[in-house]
Amino acid sequence: MQFFLSCARGLEPLAEKELESFGAKDIKPTGAGVWFGDSLEDAYSACLWSRVGSRVLLPLFESDATPDAMYDAAVAFDWSQHIPAVVSESGLESDAEGCRLKIDFSGTNAEIRDTRFGALKMKDAIADWHRQAGLAEPIMDNDQPQIGLSVRLAKKRISVALDLTGEGLHRRGYRARQGIAPLRESLAAGLLIRAGWPEAAAQQKNLIDPMCGSGTLVIEAAFMAADRAPGLKREHWGFDAWPGHSADTWRSVWLEAQQRFETGRALVKSEIKGLDIDTRILKVARDNASTAGVQDLVSFDRGDVRELYPDMSEGTGLVIANPPYGERMGDNQQAIDLYDQIGRQLRDNFVGWQAGILAPDPQFGRAMGMHSHKHYQVINGKLDCLFYLFDITPDVEISQSAPSAPSEGAQMVAARIRKNRARSKSWLARSQISNYRIYDADIPEYSAAVDHYSILQEGEDPRSILVVQEYAAPAEIEEGKTKHRFNELCTGVKLAFNCEDDQIIRKTRQRQKGSSQYQRAEDIGSSEQIVHEEQIQALINFEDYLDTGLFLDHRPIRRWIAENAKGKSFLNLFCYTAVPSLHAIAGGAKESLSLDMSNTYLDWARRNYRLNSTDVWKHTLKRADCIEWLKLDADETGKFDLILLDPPTFSNSKKMEGTLDIQRDQLDLISGAMNRLSKGGVLIFSNNHRRFKLDPQVSEQFAVEDFHKKSLDPDFQRNARVHQCFLIRHA
Repeated sequence: MQFFLSCARGLEPLAEKELESFGAKDIKPTGAGVWFGDSLEDAYSACLWSRVGSRVLLPLFESDATPDAMYDAAVAFDWSQHIPAVVSESGLESDAEGCRLKIDFSGTNAEIRDTRFGALKMKDAIADWHRQAGLAEPIMDNDQPQIGLSVRLAKKRISVALDLTGEGLHRRGYRARQGIAPLRESLAAGLLIRAGWPEAAAQQKNLIDPMCGSGTLVIEAAFMAADRAPGLKREHWGFDAWPGHSADTWRSVWLEAQQRFETGRALVKSEIKGLDIDTRILKVARDNASTAGVQDLVSFDRGDVRELYPDMSEGTGLVIANPPYGERMGDNQQAIDLYDQIGRQLRDNFVGWQAGILAPDPQFGRAMGMHSHKHYQVINGKLDCLFYLFDITPDVEISQSAPSAPSEGAQMVAARIRKNRARSKSWLARSQISNYRIYDADIPEYSAAVDHYSILQEGEDPRSILVVQEYAAPAEIEEGKTKHRFNELCTGVKLAFNCEDDQIIRKTRQRQKGSSQYQRAEDIGSSEQIVHEEQIQALINFEDYLDTGLFLDHRPIRRWIAENAKGKSFLNLFCYTAVPSLHAIAGGAKESLSLDMSNTYLDWARRNYRLNSTDVWKHTLKRADCIEWLKLDADETGKFDLILLDPPTFSNSKKMEGTLDIQRDQLDLISGAMNRLSKGGVLIFSNNHRRFKLDPQVSEQFAVEDFHKKSLDPDFQRNARVHQCFLIRHA
């Protein structure tokens, strides 16, 4: 049997060397991981010893990348070898609780457009196999699964593997508490290896992290110096309940690792030190080191990087740091000044040492004032960063490099955006539109959308914000090339609008699938701004969510609603932040009802209502599962003159019963909405399914007007498939 050790792209060479170091056989590196091994001992060793890996997988089977082919392959597979079975008393169906199962599905195509749909299809096949075998069906449990499956769709094939890891390998179990923006443990280990720390530790050299935070780099350095397996103290693994698990083999591998640690820690002579100016975070670092069992090998002291000095008994070593920047620092220039100060301290006090410094982009690296002999591209969380390596010699070369001129690609993007601005200038002025799309993958190599927002500022002129949303690149495009092009594109936007860095919001996203617009991008706090559209104002959030709270492509639909709402009752289904409702109210709607399942977005809608001084007695917001609400026989039957139905493409939210697939469920949704529509009323049906086809039964039962072309303003006519729109009336 062969296994696969997955890892972040760019770390494959390090993962390969790790596998070689503990004697794994048949090692074959590939993209984002390494194939290896022919025994359970190899797999257990990878789980226990890999410092840079993500997961250890056991491939089970493959199929063509269609739902039916995947189902057929899964229902024919013998799951008894990999999922612990419970035999029913009757031999047919079981009332006993089955194995707790988690399915991690990644990748989409034309037939499997949502990963949740793919996971459900796989679950159905496994459940059907268990029913046919007279065994208890597994229960889906993403929080505390006994068995995990990794299902990956790529290059027209679906690969199914057993996850022997459980939680990711980076979860070593020692970091119960952490500071702001901590390094992932596997990334910290990768940086240490890139900086040559294992070799330096073998020579009894020293290590200092002058901004240690919760101590991740220091603790990982101690692990390496003491020959401590990173998974040694971990209590739970993905193979614990696996029928193929060999407790004796695992015990043997674990005992060997424990013995190596006991031997290795006694040989450590290196001083491994963490410094930080925040005494509170130092307590967290000490607690983490104690949990990791290396508290006697490291030290944590208060120290200011601006006064950094070796303060070691003797010898040289490695200075390694992840300085604060971006959200942690607050001010870009302040962060650059900090890098300048670090460089000065290194040049003045650390001659003969090596240094490894993580930076968000080249301008921070240049601020160090030293020539880097090597650097690596890494991903820290969601940020593309650079890891610079320095040899600090008495005659270290001082870097005087000036900012480089914009690349040819950036200038090409800037020229295209300027052309688009010139072409749309009269239309924008005539229509008084200030929030619009200015670029949508016009140049195929630079695949992103660029949206302009005009932010209202009290007592000041409006401020332009450019949201650059990168579309997911095809799998065959090298990751480094994709990042480079995205950076060039952002530079082109900056040139075209002559704006500052803080006016550009970067977002990396796939084309919208299902209810992805409801997902948070990252937990960094609220950052709402106000924009103006027609007669209303709306709150926009650029940072906390993938979408901003205002779908620009729906602008003509909102305009049509405002123009046709006077004196009418308006119903907004799947209302999101309720901006269309504000337009209906501004257009004179006598009453309105807006429904959504999300408390988060209903709260956002309430803030929008307060911003526009809306009468909430006549215009109500209500939390409801729209699908179930439409099935009820309620007083609202035939009540509404104007209804907006704009559902997600796919949803299986825990808050709703069943699942929603707009292609499959459109007739039920439309029929339910039409039941609430008055005799002379209009239903606006919109969705963003790029391959949506209207069910012929809808046209047979109702009068349908294709409103698609009229629902697109000039800024979205390049990408006409951004949504579908129909006006539907009673026949």
